[in-house]
Amino acid sequence: MINTTYKTNNKNGSSEHIFISSTNSKNSSCRSNFSIDALNCRGLRKTANPATSAEFICYLRTVSLDIIALQEAHANTDEIAQFFNIQFQANTSYWSNYCSIVCFSPFLSFSEPTWDTTAYTNC
Repeated sequence: MINTTYKTNNKNGSSEHIFISSTNSKNSSCRSNFSIDALNCRGLRKTANPATSAEFICYLRTVSLDIIALQEAHANTDEIAQFFNIQFQANTSYWSNYCSIVCFSPFLSFSEPTWDTTAYTNC
C-alpha cells in the first residue's frame, strides 16, 4: 500500500488535504507508481460554448493520467460537480469552486477532503 497526501492552497487562503492510498488485490500486480498532473483550466465550465468544455474533458481522459488536479474548475454547486464527474468518467473526484481532484485509476482511492479554513495574509 502506498500512501501520500495532496495539499493545495486556494485563492482565499484556505487549503485542502486529501489522503491518497494505492492498494493492490490478489489478482493485480503491485503498483507503486502513478501518473499525476496539475492544470489551471481557467473555468472548466464554459457557459458561452459548452462543446468546448466537453471536448477539453474528452481530451483530458485520453491523456492516460491516474490523477489530475485542476485549479479554477469553478464547480461551485453539487449539480456542476456531478456533471463533471460524469463527463470525466472518474473513479473518484472531489470538486470545489477553486480546485478539484479527479482520479481515473481503480487502484487508487481518496479520503474525504478536510478543509483548512485558516486565512493567510501576505505581509
